[in-house]
Amino acid sequence: MITVKDIREKEFSQQKHGYHEDEVDEFLDEIADQMEALIRENRAMMKRMDEAEAARARAEAALSQAQAQAPAQEPVQAPAPQADDSAYFRNLETTLRETLLSAQRLADQTVDEARKKAEKTLLDAQVDAETIKREAASESATLRASLAQDTQNAQIQLEGLKSSIQEHKKRFRALLEGQLQALQTQDE
Repeated sequence: MITVKDIREKEFSQQKHGYHEDEVDEFLDEIADQMEALIRENRAMMKRMDEAEAARARAEAALSQAQAQAPAQEPVQAPAPQADDSAYFRNLETTLRETLLSAQRLADQTVDEARKKAEKTLLDAQVDAETIKREAASESATLRASLAQDTQNAQIQLEGLKSSIQEHKKRFRALLEGQLQALQTQDE
């Protein structure tokens, strides 16, 4: 394949009755310039074609996803290439636009459903939290009441034990005094 560089650097051998060297160089430069322009245009067209192909693939993927999520809708068919490429690309653009709008509506619907679900989950969590808080407050009140009753019972038992100890001390003292008196009486 001949490149633009090959054309620009091409050297011809000189002959006695050959072409005018400057004219040949100018002509080769003109060919090289035109070839560069054609190569740029070709690359631009290839890039546009790749972008169109990628857009078509994305549209088909979005369409497949939309059809999978909403099977009741009629499938949108991309038009087949026609003899007139500009008409094909206009049809493709229209189809892509419609597909993207459909995908956008589906995305909006999905976001709305997710938002509603999140709000319901949040509301349910708040209700659950209030229920747990009420149950905890009720259980806490029950435990406090039970603790107060246990404390009161313990105080009653403590008073009973103190009274019993005092009674035992009195009897022991009386016993000891009685024994002490008996010992003193014996000693006398």
